[in-house]
Amino acid sequence: MANNSKSIPISVVVTAYNRKDFLLDALNSAVNQTLSRDMYEIVCIKNFSEENIDSYISKNKIISIKTGNCNLGEYLKIAAEKSNGQVIAFLDDDDVFDSRKLSRVYELMKSNDIGYYHNGMTREEKDLNKGDIKKKVLKISPSGYNKNYNVLHSSAFCMSAIVIKRGLLEKYSNDITNLRGNPDCFSLSISLVNNVNILIDNNKLTFYRVHANNTSKQNDLNKAIESEIGLNIPSLKFIREIIAKSNSNLALLFLDTVIFQAQTRLDILKGDKSGLTRDTWKFFKEYRLKLLRNKPFLRRVMLILVFFVYKNYAIKRFLS
Repeated sequence: MANNSKSIPISVVVTAYNRKDFLLDALNSAVNQTLSRDMYEIVCIKNFSEENIDSYISKNKIISIKTGNCNLGEYLKIAAEKSNGQVIAFLDDDDVFDSRKLSRVYELMKSNDIGYYHNGMTREEKDLNKGDIKKKVLKISPSGYNKNYNVLHSSAFCMSAIVIKRGLLEKYSNDITNLRGNPDCFSLSISLVNNVNILIDNNKLTFYRVHANNTSKQNDLNKAIESEIGLNIPSLKFIREIIAKSNSNLALLFLDTVIFQAQTRLDILKGDKSGLTRDTWKFFKEYRLKLLRNKPFLRRVMLILVFFVYKNYAIKRFLS
């Protein structure tokens, strides 16, 4: 932590690696929040200098940290060590916050011990700052993890929609320096391991920008295959190695699921569909049955059918 005497409720950590095109939009959305500025700080971690961006950062009293060519894990370590907030709200350089997001997080913090929070997203910027904020939020305590597994699984996407207790990142700061990808999966995994309260908020408070340089979107087939082999799957397996030191079967189940899905994506991208049914059955036997043991019989049958339909859905989804 940067300074214990200056602890504040929220740190917004904006990260940028080489990309400059949308960074000012991201920073501007963090500056122009309805929450009073003395309730949060903004930290910008980037590996470049740009006169107009640096001028904006200085003018708006944003904490600027320039790095070398750090990997993603080192960015997370810096965020944990240099920020002062009780929680960290991440914002990628190409995304945008709704102006009410931090007020929403702060209000929830006052009545809940937030370990992990995930808000809804939109891919249309015009959808931000519209309508009333719905007050209802799904609070999942550790005793409700299994019951709400599918909801939890869906929440491990887009760091710009995630707020996490800073202490969790600090706890793993020495383990993550070699992490190269999937920070969202990492954040949910360590939350599950540490049995924190998880809040799922359906209000769309983040604009997730889709563009040619998205790390999660590859239109070039060869680059997509290279990304899966060289970045995505190794990163997930690295996270699993960290989590395997704990006794959280649910966190391991979650990681095994996303690793399986990533491997399925890779098989489909490479045109290898022959093993999908066999691998799906193996995966189902080894992992999914753990979630079905306490389900009613008809529910189990339905889930089994849905699971086997997955391979057909995946083929359409990832080849479209």
